Amino acid sequence: MKLGVCADPQFGPAIADAGFSFLELHVQRHLRTLDDDDAFHSELARIQRAPIPALVANCFVPGELKITGPEADMAELGEYAKTALARAQRAGIHTIVFGSGGARRIPEGYDRGQAWQQLVNWGKIQFPRQRRGA
Repeated sequence: MKLGVCADPQFGPAIADAGFSFLELHVQRHLRTLDDDDAFHSELARIQRAPIPALVANCFVPGELKITGPEADMAELGEYAKTALARAQRAGIHTIVFGSGGARRIPEGYDRGQAWQQLVNWGKIQFPRQRRGA
């Protein structure tokens, strides 16, 4: 079994010394998904210098980018996901924890069923299931 810790790469040496196997990063903070490529490259260098790998990231979608409600913009969400997943792959991250409470929070007075359908539809569009053997 591998145990990881949610932490900044600067704490990698202490976390490795404590016996943990990997880091869990924050998508926006460490993959710089809302910033340009130069900002990401700088952060990627820090991630790669850590003595243990970053295998997981959390808080996939920022709260200001809505998945549910009238402000949800599927095209913008698609571009964001494309950037986040590409940067995660470059950083060696194999798992992203969705969470994203602010992004999926249902606005006051908005139909809960409609919000759920938006969330489901976004998942189907962004992350279609791969068939075995495909």
